[in-house]
Amino acid sequence: MGKSNIIRLIQVLLLIYLVFFLLCLAYSVFTYNSDGGGTIIRKVAFGYIWRKTLILFIDYLIPLQVSGVLISYSLFFKFSEKKEGTPAYLPFHKLANPNLTLLLLLTLIYTVLLSGFLPFFNRKQNEAEYVSRVALDILREAEMEKKEGNTERVIKLLEIYLSIDKGNEEIAGLRDIYIAEM
Repeated sequence: MGKSNIIRLIQVLLLIYLVFFLLCLAYSVFTYNSDGGGTIIRKVAFGYIWRKTLILFIDYLIPLQVSGVLISYSLFFKFSEKKEGTPAYLPFHKLANPNLTLLLLLTLIYTVLLSGFLPFFNRKQNEAEYVSRVALDILREAEMEKKEGNTERVIKLLEIYLSIDKGNEEIAGLRDIYIAEM
């Protein structure tokens, strides 16, 4: 397998990675509304979707990589590239050297992703879910205090919520209404 075939193999792998990454992103966006839309606050939603995409991509990287290599080999690998004065089949060390190097490199990349980045992404996902749960609990408590007529407590709770989700104009407007009513 010549250098041009290795380059084509890498191109096919990158194309497969890109298509699958876009599918993971689409899945993350579409499922966000069903599994995270009600439980993840807007402040962390963007990062939550990207991390979910990366976690899915890393989880399926090995089967994706194997499929990509098999597809590439089926497209570009020829068993009997015979040149004048050479044997019909190349010796294993000439055949495997660039391929083995590529597969070792892909394994190294996967190991770095799995050991280095995946725990970080999972921790960040858990933090986003926790912060969102706390913020939504604060809103529920503010709603109960509102029903009891405790405006001062509602304002305090909304301010606590805004310390978590600073850019939420809807909650800031609601707090301003309660302040004006006092």
